[in-house]
Amino acid sequence: MRGRDIDIDYMRECGFKKLILIEEKSGLDIILPDENFGYHNVAEILGADKVVSAIDVESQEENLVVTLGQFVKYMDSPQPRDTTINIISLEFSKSAMSKLVEPPLVVRTLSWVDQYFQDDEEEPPESPYAKPEVQKYCLMSPENSFTDFHIDFGGTSVWYHIFKGRKIFYLIPPTDENLMKYEMWMRSPPAEQSSTFLGDKCDCYRLELKEGNTILMPSGWIHAVLTPQDSLVFGGNFLHDLAVEYQFKINQMEDRLETPERYRFPHFYTVCWEAFQDLVSRLEDFRDHPKDAPKWLLKAVSTLYNTLQENSSDSVSQEELKRRKDELTPHADVSGTLKKTREFMKLFATVK
Repeated sequence: MRGRDIDIDYMRECGFKKLILIEEKSGLDIILPDENFGYHNVAEILGADKVVSAIDVESQEENLVVTLGQFVKYMDSPQPRDTTINIISLEFSKSAMSKLVEPPLVVRTLSWVDQYFQDDEEEPPESPYAKPEVQKYCLMSPENSFTDFHIDFGGTSVWYHIFKGRKIFYLIPPTDENLMKYEMWMRSPPAEQSSTFLGDKCDCYRLELKEGNTILMPSGWIHAVLTPQDSLVFGGNFLHDLAVEYQFKINQMEDRLETPERYRFPHFYTVCWEAFQDLVSRLEDFRDHPKDAPKWLLKAVSTLYNTLQENSSDSVSQEELKRRKDELTPHADVSGTLKKTREFMKLFATVK
């Protein structure tokens, strides 16, 4: 597709259920560094002594710690390299490099984090009121890097731009059957998991991306990524109105799998409550003419209501209820928002 054709109206109309490939960035209103930008520049801006987590591709464990200076020397080393080290979790939205990169405009428009949180240097990152740092990642991958099948945390959607190099995606749609197979695969012993290519058990599609391509990946898509040549990628994650069902579905799967906090969307319920309160307030505009309320808005509010009201449900552990309550911002009007939503649901239920 062409970048200029992808705006908020298009996304609401199509529902953003399928992956979108934009071959050329013009019209996306995306900001990227100069074409000569490379690994050395990342180290220069963020600091050669900055320590980052890296993945040992052979074991698929994020158990390596390197400085950016060490990683640049590694990337400069002749091929074939002795080991394959992949950096995919370098988030830089609060760094000096942030001004060089902005996600596509449609992402910034949809993103709940961009809509409801301001940059606040006074809030520590662990505070539930701090802006989640998930919008801007720099991924630096040597040839032969491979990231096994996964779903991005919290069911977030993804923007992903190939700045240098190439990538091959193996994509599995998030049908109920495929999500069940994925969860079973995630529960299997490590040796069995690493020896089983999940794509052989599901409908799996191959997509090759080259330099200059951008993709927008919807919520819940299961994917693995192969790097056929040294690559530099910019990307990020975002929660939004059009994928509430899958965002909760994946978050609940992470609960069942007992996914460590470091691999989960930060302060997920804080963000959801901020969005819920805003979306309910938008329904006020349609109180006198409920037939005009857009379907995407009604669906988002209904799904948020049905899930968030479980805060008082017996199906949720007391520990989990406390965690969700602790994440609420001071101005969160829980009872008022739920009450108002019930009123709206009765009103809109009468519309044929």
